[in-house]
Amino acid sequence: MYAYRHVMGLLHRGQKEYLQAIKAYKQALKIDPSNMLILRDNSLLQVQMRDYNGFVETRRKILMDKSNNKVSGVGVGVGLALC
Repeated sequence: MYAYRHVMGLLHRGQKEYLQAIKAYKQALKIDPSNMLILRDNSLLQVQMRDYNGFVETRRKILMDKSNNKVSGVGVGVGLALC
């Protein structure tokens, strides 16, 4: 079921319906909160929409799940700098 919501988010984002895409990503994350693909796509959309606080939260979730990945730490740092 989360795959359906994720694909709907991607379709809405492709059609530049960003608010609908955010809703679809949030619904997909309710079903599978630790899915890295959905978290990554959500963080990219949050930066695009200039929701830097949400971006930092999403990147912290990714960092907690993959703490050995340097890119996750850099993402949090960039988000904090943007805030």
